[in-house]
Amino acid sequence: MNEFTLVLLVVILCVVLWPFWQNQAQDQSEQKVDDERLRPLLRGINYLLNDDSEQALQALLQVARMHTETAEVYLALGDMFRQKGEVGRAVRIHQSLLARPDLESRLILETQFALAKDYQSGGFLDRAIKQYDKILHVKWNHLPALQASLRIYEQTASWNEALSCLDLLRQVEEKDVSLHRAYLLVEIALLLPLGKERHRLLESAIATNNNCQHAWLCLIEASIHDHDFPLAKKMISNMFVYTPDMIELVPVYFPDVLDELYDELMRYWLICHSQALALNWMDVVHDRQGELAMLALRDALVFKPAFLSTHLRYIALTSKDKNLREKAISWKKTVTNYCCHACGVRVLSMRWQCPQCHCWGQMYSLLDEV
Repeated sequence: MNEFTLVLLVVILCVVLWPFWQNQAQDQSEQKVDDERLRPLLRGINYLLNDDSEQALQALLQVARMHTETAEVYLALGDMFRQKGEVGRAVRIHQSLLARPDLESRLILETQFALAKDYQSGGFLDRAIKQYDKILHVKWNHLPALQASLRIYEQTASWNEALSCLDLLRQVEEKDVSLHRAYLLVEIALLLPLGKERHRLLESAIATNNNCQHAWLCLIEASIHDHDFPLAKKMISNMFVYTPDMIELVPVYFPDVLDELYDELMRYWLICHSQALALNWMDVVHDRQGELAMLALRDALVFKPAFLSTHLRYIALTSKDKNLREKAISWKKTVTNYCCHACGVRVLSMRWQCPQCHCWGQMYSLLDEV
């Protein structure tokens, strides 16, 4: 049985059995009524224990009809419908609860939040965000509503709203969100054309948290766009100080100016001997300038693959055996190259935000690991 089912059982038991326990001292006829009410509840619990959620729903609906005054039963039912993917039924239950004129004030926010979750689960993000706004208008520090709103704003690339929401979250949770904030500032900056305002926002992102890898790459891009290669090299140097693991991305992001950045990249290769940097660099040169140029770069780097994964990528670039090379290329297209520090999910290409846990700036390269 999953965690949700256990929680649901506890809620329903507490809600429905509490009146029964309170009525212990009443006459026999009233106890018989309570006995009648308990039968469908016990059937529902039995179905839940046997993972028969459809039958459990039917039994709990009967409980709800017998306890029409008990809002918590309906809340539990709505949550169960949502869990089963029956969002429409969950929405109707929660809307009917909110329409009750006598609904306790303590349950209004809970029901509004449940309705917002229904909309979000069903993909109606605009309705969900309006519902979360209603909650936050009443209680600005409602943590689950803030967290859900932030997720929706990030899903819909509403970066300014996401930034405002994150600032409220920081006040509620009192934890360091500077890296997250820096990445949101970069996303806002990228909505602007290259120029002073974008540059200002990118520098603000670095000032917020200098470990923001994306901000460094965007500043390098701006310098290259202005043909200011000394400044670009300075930015690469700063990036190497604060986020050395991501120096491997420079060849991927700036393939057109690798000749101008040759000395700088060679310097970092000699310092860190990053397998990922060398392979990305050789990959780009192979695609842009051909195999001879790639082999010349390999010789200049005195590159030798250190791990199985880097050896397979190297085979994909250099092997004379056509069959072996095709297999290595096929493997390369499917292998995961990056991993999230926070949750461990692996992805093929670099992501600034983890697709699973949604943390920002937590990806690291697997190519330099055994």
